[in-house]
Amino acid sequence: MRFKTVSEFESFVATSSWQSFEELVGSVFESHDFNVRVSVVKRFDDTKRQYDVLATRYGRTLAIECKRWQKRSRSQIMRAAKKHDERAKRIGATPLMVTLLDEDIVCAHSVWVVPVFKLNEFIRAYC
Repeated sequence: MRFKTVSEFESFVATSSWQSFEELVGSVFESHDFNVRVSVVKRFDDTKRQYDVLATRYGRTLAIECKRWQKRSRSQIMRAAKKHDERAKRIGATPLMVTLLDEDIVCAHSVWVVPVFKLNEFIRAYC
């Protein structure tokens, strides 16, 4: 997905479905040479788990949870981060959450929480 202006990108993100948001996040990682799979279901002996985006590069896999939150709630972020950290560990992946919130990049329960507007910056700096 390519956008000509920041406002075009912001408009898409604000009005997109959750599936389109996951595809967008996947395409950002693809543009950085990651091998990407979107909406992946993994089965385990006791349960199954869905991963919004799995992005792999240099032998390292990121399990990315996409959240379309409109408001920041520290307790909501902490609960979701803890749950996502446990899911990512089941497949040996590094957990990451991408949100619509235009906030700072933070780390909660060993999970980076990155606004989609800062995702390129995060990938260049940390991945």
